[in-house]
Amino acid sequence: MKKDRGELIGYNGCYGYNYNLETKEITINEEKANIVRYMFERYVEGVGSSTIAKELTVKGIKTPKGGDKWCESTIRGILKNEKYIGDVLMGKTFTIDPISHKRLSNLGEADKHYLKEHHQPIISKELFDRVQEIRTKRAGNRETGRRNDNYSKKYPFSSKLYCGFCGSLLTRRNWNANRNCAKAVWQCIKRAKHGKEECPHCKAIPEEILEDCFVQGYRILCNDNRKVVENFLEKIENILKENTTETIVTKLEKDKERINKKLANLLELNLEGKINKEQYTEKFDELNTELIKLANKIQSSLKETNRTESIKLRLNKFKSFFKNIDIMPKFDKEIFECLIDKVIIGETLEDGIINPYTIRFICKNGTEINCKDKFTATSDKQATNNIATSDNQHMWSVLQCYN
Repeated sequence: MKKDRGELIGYNGCYGYNYNLETKEITINEEKANIVRYMFERYVEGVGSSTIAKELTVKGIKTPKGGDKWCESTIRGILKNEKYIGDVLMGKTFTIDPISHKRLSNLGEADKHYLKEHHQPIISKELFDRVQEIRTKRAGNRETGRRNDNYSKKYPFSSKLYCGFCGSLLTRRNWNANRNCAKAVWQCIKRAKHGKEECPHCKAIPEEILEDCFVQGYRILCNDNRKVVENFLEKIENILKENTTETIVTKLEKDKERINKKLANLLELNLEGKINKEQYTEKFDELNTELIKLANKIQSSLKETNRTESIKLRLNKFKSFFKNIDIMPKFDKEIFECLIDKVIIGETLEDGIINPYTIRFICKNGTEINCKDKFTATSDKQATNNIATSDNQHMWSVLQCYN
């Protein structure tokens, strides 16, 4: 209710502004505001967040928390903050549960409140929009959903469901969360974040429907394409056998040890006075940069090794299930993750008719499992037109799978 009235909730300050606790008023701190303008202008000039952070550190400018060293993440947070154009977006994060109090970025799971012209802006909207455009191009797929190592793997359908109309990922939402009729549904992120106008044709799909359709489709796939699936499993096993990430990690560790020895020798040369301070600093920075790159490569390789082991476990489980299709009476997360590459919700038919009630499971070997409502399964065009006026829950419940 406070958000609806335009009252700030949980405001804990913003770099470049002063906040009056008594009057709840936000005013510009001109000295820090100039630093904010500098960040936005440099970014538009083509300078990255990391370089801007280094420049501010060299200039001796204090961080928002009073530190001496600026971080790239701090710059990124400022560059995407709508408060610098005088607006306020409340509900950027949400709490997963009341026990851990862990918070995550809100990608449509909870409601947001956007207040325009709430306070005096530091930069123009044109400059802000230009920065967001550049950020989106540089970020690539990270802007369409959460990263794989974060929240995206909490649910089996995360980062796998795509809108058949706008191409965005689908996000999980809880309808009627505080009532007995609570239901988990998946909805287009663009629609959830920006409203129905951005993606008018997509429909929220109940999670139970997705699970039921996959169980049906899995059985059809095993019956009709058993040889195809067997060949696919054989190919995956061969790829996993050829995986050489462990060898790569061993080599990287040796390279890391070699650089550490060079750093030790460099320190001795400096202490013995055989090189001056400038030479020492230059060579140290060079070796240290190389060491950081190696550490990142090692971390990535270890993640790949863990991912490979996880795939092996899922593959073995899938093979055991595949021997007897009746052994999967209900949805199984491991089989879904092992078999399905992505799922597309909704489609536009050749004659231009919009049908949001379709599900296409795209397998990792290219095979497709299609689920459509019984009306579009016929050639009756009038029945197809009934889609637009049919009840949402009913339409999802009559989906039939075919290969």
